[in-house]
Formats: sequence, C-alpha cells, structure tokens
Amino acid sequence: MPNWTPLLDTYVPEALRLAVFGQWATSYFDHGDLTKRDIDALSWVVPSPNHVPTLFKMSDADRAEMQRYGGDGFSDLPYMIHFMSQFKASYRKAVYDPETVKIFPALKPIVLFGQKSGAFAIVGMWAVEDDQKEAHGEASALKIKLIPDINHFVSVDVPTSFDA
Repeated sequence: MPNWTPLLDTYVPEALRLAVFGQWATSYFDHGDLTKRDIDALSWVVPSPNHVPTLFKMSDADRAEMQRYGGDGFSDLPYMIHFMSQFKASYRKAVYDPETVKIFPALKPIVLFGQKSGAFAIVGMWAVEDDQKEAHGEASALKIKLIPDINHFVSVDVPTSFDA
C-alpha cells in the first residue's frame, strides 16, 4: 500500500482529512526489520497501539500554532508530488556538489529519521542512503541518523537528537 495518506483517501470526508492527517502523521508505526529494506514490511496505514501520537501530547496552544483547518488549512503534499524533481536536485546540489561544499566547508549536513515514522519517511531514508552510495564518498559529508523508537516528529519528541 505504498504512499497512502488520509489526505488523498476519498473515504475520509474532505473536511476532516487535515485533522485525520495530523493525528496519523504524528503517530508511531511498527515496521518489520528495516535493514532488509522491504517495502512490504512497512506499516503504511495503521499506527502502533503502543505509543501516543505526538499531537496528543502537545498543549492546546502548541496544537493551535501547528494546525490549520478550513479555508486556510493546507498540506505540503502537493509540493512534494509536483516539485519532487526540483527538491531532489536542490538537495543533491546542497549536499553532494563539490562547488557547494567548497562554499560551505564547515557545513555538516545531517538528516534525522525516526524509526517509528510513517512508511513514507522510511522509504525517504532509503532513498537518501542510495544517494549517499551513489555519491561514492565524493562530497558526502551527509550524516544519516536513524533515531530508535521515535516518530516523524524527531525535533518535537527528542530535541536533543540534533546533537551530533
């Protein structure tokens, strides 16, 4: 069931899709062995019953700041779908281009992934790992860090994970 999201599920009433997405995206997911890189071993739809979603642990004020519903509500999903090639080119230039590395010699890029993130993030991690291999070590200062037992909201649930 690759790339399922409540935002595109026509069985979810359109007016509720953002709210359902917020709960789903901040959930924790139980996957199979990630080292096997088996897309079928990923949990795409049903969150884990063993963790409370990040959204449910936030204060009312934090949720109000983070969420928008109704006419001013939106998702970055259309950008991710329609501008994927531009995002990929920008990311590769920022991380792997030797000229960019020369301009920012002290830059130490890091990408954090939560082990309990939705399947979309795990597949994204595998893509970044593949890019890392493809770079053959040239200008590959990118550090990929998988944070155990954390969801997609690494910076909210474990802000210290940014410590290299």
